[in-house]
Amino acid sequence: MTILAKFLAALCVVYWLLLAHVSLGFLDETPPFSQVSKDGRYKVVFESVYPVNPIGLYCLLSEDWEPIYFSLYDSKSGYIGQSSPFSCYGAWRGINYRFPGEKFSLDEHSFVVFDDEYDGELNISTKNRKWWSWWFSIFH
Repeated sequence: MTILAKFLAALCVVYWLLLAHVSLGFLDETPPFSQVSKDGRYKVVFESVYPVNPIGLYCLLSEDWEPIYFSLYDSKSGYIGQSSPFSCYGAWRGINYRFPGEKFSLDEHSFVVFDDEYDGELNISTKNRKWWSWWFSIFH
């Protein structure tokens, strides 16, 4: 029994270190800002990053005190995915992005953020989910 308890404790610590800062959206008092695509097929939500672990604290200190990440939903509010939990974006930056299927997009199956600094870490594919998008889809 102690082995199981140690394993679960280690799992909780790893989760806290890697994903806790993007897991606390239910704490928001006001709904996050969102934008619907022109064709109505997708909605992107700009979610807050919480400074509850080292990654969240780094994001807070490096992104003008208002770090965000992106979550993508379909027209029926079904969760598709989110940007990397290891990259955060400043809410006060000018955000240039395209929804899947829109003109001028580099990938017709992805929500694309046009920012060379992040090397595609903010993009969300509708076809090839990253492991964190798969994990968070369990809870949506």
